Amino acid sequence: MTYIVNAWLERERPQLQVTDRRTGKVVMEWGAERLKSMFATGELCLADLQASDAQLQETIKELFLLSYRPS
Repeated sequence: MTYIVNAWLERERPQLQVTDRRTGKVVMEWGAERLKSMFATGELCLADLQASDAQLQETIKELFLLSYRPS
């Protein structure tokens, strides 16, 4: 499976969505509080989302794993 990251990080209330490239279905979505916490702790950084396709797909796998961690 291949995924697309839609990130609106410059907003006052940032948002991140991961969608299935084939179906367009949103498979993961995080809001401002979760993202701000992850950036503050270093679990996620802007460079992670600006990587090449192969590296970005690896980052998405890590995001899926983090999505199962309580916020």
